[in-house]
Amino acid sequence: HVALRTRLDATGRGWHLGVGHYRGDSFVWSRVLSLRTGPDRVIHREGFEIDDRREPTASETYAMPHGA
Repeated sequence: HVALRTRLDATGRGWHLGVGHYRGDSFVWSRVLSLRTGPDRVIHREGFEIDDRREPTASETYAMPHGA
């Protein structure tokens, strides 16, 4: 499971649960509850870097997988 934040604002909202995997040079992410037949987001590795990790805030914990 992968929680992906689609909105970058100070409210802590915008997190969505999904499933992600690598396909070639891209990270492909699909929402858990979606009627879409293809991925919701495709992020190419060349533009993808995890710079830091942090603990979720109280308002973000509802959307995070256990142990994230």
